[in-house]
Amino acid sequence: MTSHRPISKLSASPYTMPSHPSVSSDNGWLRDGLTAVGITLCIAFARALYVSLYSAEIPFWDQWDELHQILAPWQDGSWQHSALFAPHQEHRILFTRLFGMLLLTLDGGIWSNLVEAYANALIYAGTLALFYVLACRGAVDRATRWLLLCATIALGSLPFDWENNLVGFQNQFYVMCGFAIVMVGVASFRAPSRSTFWLLCVLATAGLFTMASGLLAATAVVAVIALRYWREPMRPACAMAVVAAMALAMACGLLLLPDISATSQLKAHGIADHARAFMTALIWPLQPLALKRSLFVFVLWSPSLVWLGRFLLFRKATNREIFAAGIAAWVLLQAVAIAHTRGHGMTLLPSRYMDITAIGLLTLPLPCIYCAKGSLALYQGFWAWPALPPAWC
Repeated sequence: MTSHRPISKLSASPYTMPSHPSVSSDNGWLRDGLTAVGITLCIAFARALYVSLYSAEIPFWDQWDELHQILAPWQDGSWQHSALFAPHQEHRILFTRLFGMLLLTLDGGIWSNLVEAYANALIYAGTLALFYVLACRGAVDRATRWLLLCATIALGSLPFDWENNLVGFQNQFYVMCGFAIVMVGVASFRAPSRSTFWLLCVLATAGLFTMASGLLAATAVVAVIALRYWREPMRPACAMAVVAAMALAMACGLLLLPDISATSQLKAHGIADHARAFMTALIWPLQPLALKRSLFVFVLWSPSLVWLGRFLLFRKATNREIFAAGIAAWVLLQAVAIAHTRGHGMTLLPSRYMDITAIGLLTLPLPCIYCAKGSLALYQGFWAWPALPPAWC
């Protein structure tokens, strides 16, 4: 075990965030803020273009239920507050319903799928911009910033997730991803304190009402706290309080899951079904699942495994490295949830889940990139990263 060090030495370590802001850090936040706005505008423009070309005003699939159960009663005055928390299949989509009601009100009581889809483009773009800011927080060199910037805009502008992109009702996926990124960011960058504890509690509770798998963000927070505790001394009571609160949030999320017999046939049956669906999620963007393509999983996850081994051995990591590891853990948990709940006979990953795996594709190379600290060989490897999926086809 490492010996306890004075607080002054801990704050001066290169592996922790500075405790006092400086002029350079303020300039860094300004730069990151302007970059985030640029990312948001670029991605939102591309996705709005797809909406204008391929979307329609009429409801699609589950939107009919929400119009009948939520928005129509809201219009005629028969709406009840409990309807906001009513289950939609396994999910309790509070924020999606509130957002739909807000847009309906702002649009003068006229509902249109196009209005929701255009608004969702901003939510998705803002979520990826937030990911970029947190992934680059601190002293990240210019090459890494530009690489991640180009990768984020390129991946965010592609229309692979057509269900979420063209159907306004599907924004619960964006909201869930946003809550997860914020929670992992808070757990990774904020100093342990009472305010951090309560902030994580509020976020974890709210995250339960994004989607059913929103509870997995609390699990990722536990992983982040464990990594930070391994890296440096932390008051055990503080760490245990956060872990207990996140465990309670996960338990509440499981209790909120309704028993839906209609979706039981979609669940994976047996070990083989689970394994096939799990690998199908992990090999994205390579589809469908094949033996040759399954090897891509080991290539994709090898940077994170290398980083984890190095971290466990030397106990050295920056907060942004731990943030990337936390997001990777969240993506892995989401793949498990997708395989279990929708994995029966799955050979192709449905497009509505691809926003989750896209964040994983952005995240997984980052730990080793951070550790390289300018290594030319690894940068050359990262430049070639987008060429790996087609090479495996």
